[in-house]
Amino acid sequence: MQQPTAKYFIADTFKITGRGLVFVGHLTEGVVSPGDIIEFTAFGIAIYRKITGADHHRHPEAGKENLSILIRCESETEIDQLRNTKPINQVALIFKSETPDMNVPEKTVSTPKMTRTWWQKLLKLP
Repeated sequence: MQQPTAKYFIADTFKITGRGLVFVGHLTEGVVSPGDIIEFTAFGIAIYRKITGADHHRHPEAGKENLSILIRCESETEIDQLRNTKPINQVALIFKSETPDMNVPEKTVSTPKMTRTWWQKLLKLP
């Protein structure tokens, strides 16, 4: 398996409806880019998700730079479930997106299924 390129401390989470789940925290080492894969623990198992956005912001009182990471989830239900498990105060690993053996959901677009009329079925038309 590929070595992680970064380590990220998750301090908090929040949801952006229609976009995904946001982790708020800071990098303990390495660099993060959109398209990378994040590995974190939820439900007692390792979860892998694609990072779709990252935003640095400086915390004036603490004098440190925080990093918010937006991750792609399979559904709004999954976002709510992950948020409720509170994957906070853990160190997540970041991998480059070329890692082939990770089960990462891709955004899929499905076309509506066309139903055939009774006469198309009778005449065996497509």
